[in-house]
Amino acid sequence: MSIAPATLHISKNPAMRRALEAAFSHPVMRRRQLRIWFESCGLSFREFGRLHGKSHQAISQAAAGQGSSHLQETIAQAIGLEPWRLFPEHYDEGGNRLGRTREPYRITRVNTRNVEDGRAA
Repeated sequence: MSIAPATLHISKNPAMRRALEAAFSHPVMRRRQLRIWFESCGLSFREFGRLHGKSHQAISQAAAGQGSSHLQETIAQAIGLEPWRLFPEHYDEGGNRLGRTREPYRITRVNTRNVEDGRAA
């Protein structure tokens, strides 16, 4: 007789889902809770990353809400939540993903030229 492996899916109980969503509201707590959850199912960030072809650092960053949106969606699907419930700071009220929240840091001006004169050297 074999023992069925634990799954990452969360309970269908509404009270349990609300409690987990509250725990996921802060990025540090969300990463910690996801790590505990993965370990309870016999996985680590490294093993989860290996299953999906990503590094454990990328999975850890995504779990904290700082990494790739594609990895965040993968993590949310793995535990059975919608991405907007797991990472609410990245979504608006309608459940649509927000764009960049900050301007990119540029060292140089946008339209610089490396020569003053347009003639060939």
